[in-house]
Amino acid sequence: MEERVISLQAEIQEKEAQLFEVQDELTKVKDSNETLEIEKEKLNEEIEKLKLAQSESKRDFKEIVTTYEQMSAKSSARVITKMGDAEAVQILSSLKPATLAAILEKMSPEDAAKYTSMLTK
Repeated sequence: MEERVISLQAEIQEKEAQLFEVQDELTKVKDSNETLEIEKEKLNEEIEKLKLAQSESKRDFKEIVTTYEQMSAKSSARVITKMGDAEAVQILSSLKPATLAAILEKMSPEDAAKYTSMLTK
């Protein structure tokens, strides 16, 4: 009987040790989850900031396009040909067709051909 009691006590101690290991692992998982939740919140805040900045950038760009549409075609053509190709194409592709046509008419044939080619790609 005593051997059985000793065996059961040893088994209880072993199960308690396993329980502590499981509890320790659970605590680690909870801590990890809390850390991930905090990181998730930070990333969501960053996403919101970027969305806001993108929205403001789109609004600013629309204002730039509107400005070019209000400028004379001759003035717009001179300025656009001095820009980098990417910026120029971005603006030109956003203009109304009538405005775009007027601006392209005021450019040199080489520049008009270059930008027309870029707009078609």
